[in-house]
Amino acid sequence: MSFFFRIIPRSLQALLRTPSFAGTVIVVLGLGIAANTIIFALDDQLLLNPFPYRQPGQLVMIWEANPSRGGSAAKRVPVAWTNYAAWQAENHSFEAMEAYEIFLDYNLTGREIPEHLAAARATPGFFTMLGVNAAQGRTFSPGDDTPNSNPTIVITDAFAKKHFGSNSPLDQRLLLDGMPYTIIGVLPRKFHLPAFFEGISEYKPDIWLALPKVSSTDPPETAKRRRLVVWGRLKSNISLPRAREDMTAVAEQRRREDPDLNQGYGINVFPLEVENTDPDFRNDVRLFWLSAVVVLLLACSNLAGLMLIRGAAQKKDLAIMAALGANRWALISPILSESFILAVFAGIFGFLASYAGVHLITALKPSDIHSPERLTVNFHAFLFASGLSLVTVLIFGLIPARLTARNDITEVLKSTRSGRTPRSYARSVLISIQIAAALGLAIAAVLLVRSFRQVLAVDPGFRPQQVLTAHLSLSRQRYADVPGRARFCRQLQEKIQGLPGVESAALVDYMPLTAIRVTPFEIEGRPAPQPNAVPFTDFADVTPGFFSAMGIGVRQGRLFTEQDADADPPNMVVVNETLARQFWPNQDPVGSHIRRLSSSAGPPGPWQTVVGVFQDFRQSNVETPARPELLWPAKAFSEMTVVLRTATADPSSLSSPLQQTVWSLDHDQPLSQVQTLEQMITDMNSQRRFNMIAVGAFALFSILLTAVGMYGLVSSFISSQARGIGIRFALGARRKQVCLGLLRPAMLPVVAGIALGLGLSFLVKKILASVLFQIDPVDPMTYIGSSVVLVAILLLTSLAATIRAARVDPARVLREE
Repeated sequence: MSFFFRIIPRSLQALLRTPSFAGTVIVVLGLGIAANTIIFALDDQLLLNPFPYRQPGQLVMIWEANPSRGGSAAKRVPVAWTNYAAWQAENHSFEAMEAYEIFLDYNLTGREIPEHLAAARATPGFFTMLGVNAAQGRTFSPGDDTPNSNPTIVITDAFAKKHFGSNSPLDQRLLLDGMPYTIIGVLPRKFHLPAFFEGISEYKPDIWLALPKVSSTDPPETAKRRRLVVWGRLKSNISLPRAREDMTAVAEQRRREDPDLNQGYGINVFPLEVENTDPDFRNDVRLFWLSAVVVLLLACSNLAGLMLIRGAAQKKDLAIMAALGANRWALISPILSESFILAVFAGIFGFLASYAGVHLITALKPSDIHSPERLTVNFHAFLFASGLSLVTVLIFGLIPARLTARNDITEVLKSTRSGRTPRSYARSVLISIQIAAALGLAIAAVLLVRSFRQVLAVDPGFRPQQVLTAHLSLSRQRYADVPGRARFCRQLQEKIQGLPGVESAALVDYMPLTAIRVTPFEIEGRPAPQPNAVPFTDFADVTPGFFSAMGIGVRQGRLFTEQDADADPPNMVVVNETLARQFWPNQDPVGSHIRRLSSSAGPPGPWQTVVGVFQDFRQSNVETPARPELLWPAKAFSEMTVVLRTATADPSSLSSPLQQTVWSLDHDQPLSQVQTLEQMITDMNSQRRFNMIAVGAFALFSILLTAVGMYGLVSSFISSQARGIGIRFALGARRKQVCLGLLRPAMLPVVAGIALGLGLSFLVKKILASVLFQIDPVDPMTYIGSSVVLVAILLLTSLAATIRAARVDPARVLREE
């Protein structure tokens, strides 16, 4: 122990005498540790431990399923109340089963500025099933769901801090759509819902209300409307496959009992981790892990090379110590202690730098990380960074220490040996590994850049430039009847159409790229489809100006007029190209008749005439091809998106005039989600942009490390050949000849590294394929181009080192030798 306390101060003094060396090691190694710590935080908080619930592994989400809906929507259909009640009573696998309803909007009024709130309504036992207790007050209890009882709400911690500060919100009343609700509890700060549909979106309600029971006094369609998200907690002795078998039997029983509602429907049971995470995001994290680990290994191998050079400068001193009887530990302990000191400081620097990295992720807001504000460098990340720092000691400290201990004392003291030594072979192997890793990251970065360019080149089917959008949710109390909603919507359109700079204005209930709604339908004159093969299509209600505001063209027939929107119910419909191709191949659908079918055993809608076919546009995201879609003309909306096409270069400048226009009609009516259509697409592409930036940064850092390592390798080789260089100059060799002679041996590790890097890139092609868009992960031009550029960089680096060596005075070199 006393030896340890003696050697550490000496090593620290030695490092302080070479601040550039120590600073380089700390920064390079610290950045490698920071990269790995950030990725660990991502993995730990978003994939391994994302849920703030009691025993989350026992929680599942239970959906209805209908294969005829197509796509991911077929596997996850919201649940009808009557089915939920039957599942609760008839299942044998769950100790608890609760439900809630999402995508609800309320307007908070009675304040100076009205506010739009996202809300959810849950059954009384929902929070109890999750094991979530209120941070203040209580959550819902039996009786809170009784219709027409004293309405109560539970609010989130963020809402409480925003509106009440340090004051208690309990027993305070909020006016929601004009009705008073009493606050009974505040949820914990860490509470949140998981994402849905394999990580596609995360719903973030500001407030929670009790879900009223459906009673016999409610309209029949209330109990049969599919609107609930159902959760269950598995019994401790029940496995997930067993629960699925149980629920499948329950679904069969429900089909027999209520065939009108359940024919063609089944049940799907998914664990929370499946619901919460996009499989592509898991591949993103794998790619980040691979990149971060490669960068750390590059840093360690590069620093091991620096330690070898540092050891070479001290080899005579160490040889003298060995000749005087010093044991092996005494020889390697200075190197190990220096490595330990550098790793400790690098770990501290890396841990602090990881905070900056987390803030950068928050600023970039990648779309697959739905709540980047929850990402923190916590105690787990601190332990990880500490352990990683110790591991790096073994990686970049033991190699030079072992080689130092194996030095031939006689040869070192004689200093006559030249040529390739074990140390130079080790450095060659290290540089080959660095080149391979740098090339692999460079190839991945180039592929991601090309993939992102492909995404940006996709035609969404509309013109997003100079378009402003905003969401509007009308009060249920003030606009309870259709004529009132129609009057407000008509006045709103007239006023916003007259705003300076507005070319066209429209309203739509389900805005492209934000939400999708599907409906079953049938075509007149065709055989009635079987219950399990009913076709489904997306649909939305729009005002006639929607097509000009969005820049969507007509392909056949015509689009809507104001007279079409006045019909009640609408007697005309337009279809997109995809639906027309699918159901009228090589035919003209104009003039055909189509009608909606009810998804809850209700009567079908009226027959409507297809008057036109409109241009395909992307509904869910720009990467997913257009789906079949119907659009109906409408004039009355309760939930709507305002779409303004402007003549101004900056459509966001109309945000304030738009809000003032809405307030001129109703001062208690807020706007929300005000953004340009271009910004909406930018946010949608944010994950690919983040992937590109992250891997690109790893690649640039690795290339820089490799270039520095290559310079060190060539310099070390030249140093070992100093006597031969001096002799060649003395015999009349030209500098060009000497430079070429020194370059040839340096190119061997380059060739080996390039070959190894190409092989590694080919091996990880499956991971790359999962995060690319319309780009081959084994693209020959990318592989060749990246290799050529990297070889050119390394060649220039090596050439700089050889030119520097060729400028030495041969007489001085020979005198020193």
